[in-house]
Amino acid sequence: MDRLNQEGATHLTLEVLHSWRPVASYPNGDFVKRALQASQEAFAKYPGHATPELGVIHGATDASVFVKHHHDLPVILLGADDWNISHQVNEYTTLSSFEATIEAYKRLIPAFFE
Repeated sequence: MDRLNQEGATHLTLEVLHSWRPVASYPNGDFVKRALQASQEAFAKYPGHATPELGVIHGATDASVFVKHHHDLPVILLGADDWNISHQVNEYTTLSSFEATIEAYKRLIPAFFE
C-alpha cells in the first residue's frame, strides 16, 4: 500500500486527531434502567411513537470524550424520533417526539443526581 502512496506527484499522509474508545454502559445498571423507564413513560404519553428500548448504535458521539477520563460513567443516547432518520439528508423530528424527549429528560435528570 505504501508503494502506491508514493507514486507520481501525490504524497498522502494520515494524521489521527482523535482516537475514541467505544462507549458502552452496563444495561442492568441503575442509571440505564431509570433512563429506559423514564423514556418509555414519556413516550407512552405521545401515541404513534415506538416504545424506546435499549440497543446498540454504531456511530460517533461526544460520549467518547466524557468516558475518556471517567471510564465507569454510565452513558445513554436519547433523542427524538428514530435513529435511522438522524444525520441524513432531509432529517427531521416531529413535535410530539421532541416533546416526549424533553419529558424523558425532565424525568431522568433528577434520577441521575440521586
